[in-house]
Amino acid sequence: MKTKLFTLILIVNIFTACNKDITDNIDPNIIVGGVYVPYTNLVKSSTSSSIIISDSIYQFNNTVASYYSHKPTTSQNVLVIEFSDSINQKNMSIEIQIFTKLMKPETFFLANSMKIDSIIISNNSVYENFFNINSSITWENAKYENFSFKGKGYVELFDTLRSSNTPKLFYPKQRINFDFND
Repeated sequence: MKTKLFTLILIVNIFTACNKDITDNIDPNIIVGGVYVPYTNLVKSSTSSSIIISDSIYQFNNTVASYYSHKPTTSQNVLVIEFSDSINQKNMSIEIQIFTKLMKPETFFLANSMKIDSIIISNNSVYENFFNINSSITWENAKYENFSFKGKGYVELFDTLRSSNTPKLFYPKQRINFDFND
C-alpha cells in the first residue's frame, strides 16, 4: 500500500512539474528556443554577378537575399545572399551568409561600410564556416522599407579564404558585387 501511495504521489509530482511555466532566464534579452526573427522577405535581382572560386570565374544571373536576426544562436544578424545561374544549366549556386552585429535593419541598410569577421559560404550546398576573416560589406546605396530592401553594394574579401574541408577549394581576394534595385 505504501508503495502504491508513493508511486501515485511521484506521478502527480511529475505531471504538475511538467505543467508549470517556470522561466529561469535571468536575461530577458536572450530568446530561448531558436526563434530567428526575419527582418525582410526574400528580395530578388536579375543583375549579373561574378565570383572567383579557386582558379575559375563563375557568372551568376539570379540573386536572392534576406536579412534576419540570428540572436538565439550567435547574438548577431545575418544577411544571406544566394547567387545562382539559370542560363548555363549547371545548377551552380553560391550562398554567402554574412554575420553582422545586432542592429536594426534601418541601421544596416544605409550607405556605409562595415567590417565582417565571419561568414559561411555554401558552394552547391556544401557549407563551410570562415571565422576571424578580413572582410567588409559596403552599401553604395540602400533603403529598408516595408519588410523589404533595395540597394547596391559589395562584399570584399581582403585575404584568400581556404577550405579546410576541400583542400583544393579557395576563395581568393575579390570584390563580390550585388544589386537589388530592379
